[in-house]
Amino acid sequence: MGETPQKINRQQYRDARQPKFYSGTDYPLLKTVKIENAIEAAQENKLSVIITDLYQASEDVNQINRRIEQNYLNVNNIEADYAVGIVAIKSEFNGEVYREDDSGSKFRYTTHNTQGNKIKEFRPFYLIFLGKYSDIAFYFNKISKENKIPTDSQLNIFSANHLIEEVSYLDGEAVPQKKSVQKIAAVGSPRIEVNEEKIHLFRVNANPDKEIPINYSVPLRLYSHTLLPFSNIETETTVQIFDNLEKKLLESNDSGLKQALQLNQWEKDGEGNLKFVTTIKPNRLQDSGFYYFTIDAKAKGVAAEKWWSEWSSSNNNSQDWKTFNLEPFLQGLQVSTNTLMAKSPPVIGRFCYGIEAK
Repeated sequence: MGETPQKINRQQYRDARQPKFYSGTDYPLLKTVKIENAIEAAQENKLSVIITDLYQASEDVNQINRRIEQNYLNVNNIEADYAVGIVAIKSEFNGEVYREDDSGSKFRYTTHNTQGNKIKEFRPFYLIFLGKYSDIAFYFNKISKENKIPTDSQLNIFSANHLIEEVSYLDGEAVPQKKSVQKIAAVGSPRIEVNEEKIHLFRVNANPDKEIPINYSVPLRLYSHTLLPFSNIETETTVQIFDNLEKKLLESNDSGLKQALQLNQWEKDGEGNLKFVTTIKPNRLQDSGFYYFTIDAKAKGVAAEKWWSEWSSSNNNSQDWKTFNLEPFLQGLQVSTNTLMAKSPPVIGRFCYGIEAK
């Protein structure tokens, strides 16, 4: 993966598993490593895997991100369902680390002393998977379930199409924090019962000056190794009002009425549930009557993970275990993914409420 990629023969492939391949004696050292040269146009039945230490200068990181977006994470490929997978593994390393500058300087990193005792943190190496989401997910699940990698390894899949296995709905008991709202089992006109649909029904007392927060925790069924869709969640609200003359629900386009119910404070708890707060604003309800709200929560982006910054270094002269410019590289993949999601934000939750205003 130097300036000009070269294919290797069978013997060279075998040698690539030995230190001599990289020592500069039997094979010449590569003064320039261009990972982007290994990123070719996506193909239907091809899965590419790049093994690298990802120790890259800023301009190299930009080149890699651009090439990945050009060939995989772009709007033209979204229906083809291409994705990018990252496996980060800390491993024993005894060898030279070349700094990313024009000096050609290097430092030696050793994880064990001559007595075999660990004296430094293992240095990570990375596998970059490029191809169909289904192929990447297959291998990720296999190496995870069969304990093929150390337990402190990290696995992320960047995909705009595969965030959740199924849409979340209201489930369990709501927790109103105000006495001005009462959870009910049914309303008589129209006849709507909780057990008929995944909805929650409330009776709201006339108290127009106070907002009513209600805490929720519902199952969140994410695909394995996917990133959390919490960096930017928007809601789309549909409101229907029961018409006493026509004896049916009629849709309302009143923008103020749509603000009568708001969802925010999204987060995932330690048990894999989606937590959020539903806020009822009685002063936005026009009159007494029955209102039916359907709120779709749409993810416009994925959130960064904590390990991105913890494993990354911004100091090219550092001699620790961390990876130079790792976080900017992963953030570049995040931006490409978020750009695709913003084109057609996936629905991660559909939450239905009936409010009887008195």
